[in-house]
Amino acid sequence: MARRTTRIRGVRLLLGTVVTVVVVVGLILAAYFTPLMSVKKVTVSGNSVVSADEIRAAAAVPANKPLLQVDTGASARRVAAIPRISSVRVKRSYPSTIAITVVERTSVAYIDGSGGKQLVDRSGYPYAQGDPPPGLPKLVTPNPGAGDPATTAALSVLTQLPAVIADQVSEVDADTSASVVLILKDKRRVDWGSDDESAAKAQTLIALLTQPGNEYNVMSPNNPTVK
Repeated sequence: MARRTTRIRGVRLLLGTVVTVVVVVGLILAAYFTPLMSVKKVTVSGNSVVSADEIRAAAAVPANKPLLQVDTGASARRVAAIPRISSVRVKRSYPSTIAITVVERTSVAYIDGSGGKQLVDRSGYPYAQGDPPPGLPKLVTPNPGAGDPATTAALSVLTQLPAVIADQVSEVDADTSASVVLILKDKRRVDWGSDDESAAKAQTLIALLTQPGNEYNVMSPNNPTVK
């Protein structure tokens, strides 16, 4: 009797499991093939310069398409191709929304390109053409661009500067990754060297700039010089 009861319980458990699986599969198929959970809205967040309409147009999410059929990866790649977009995330938000979240590039310097002035982000990527905001420093390297060692070093130094120094910089130059030079707004020159020990160099420079001179060398922060 006990064995029979156990078998009945086992059969009931199996049937319950089968029914659950069938229901789940049915719901998935319904969501995938029917407009039960289809795209009714595409939201955009994180943008300030690039318009939401431009982002939606690039994402090209088909209206009324079942959410499970939307290729979110392809939409994200299309939005990421917008020059001002640094990163993007596209996700499904049930029951009927595609949510797009972006991070826009921010300028840390500008370069004089073949077509005029171009804004560059902290990676050295030139993403927009036009007049730079007031006070934005100029970047001068032989081959400015993302992945260029001299550009990377120059922008690494620039983005690590404390505000008291950064606010005085009008130009950052680098022929190589080990020869970064800062040109201040009053034309004084700072030989920085590589981007190593930038925090120590900055602290040394803050004290050094109180001394009269035209050229300041903090390549060795423990042995600075002034000319």
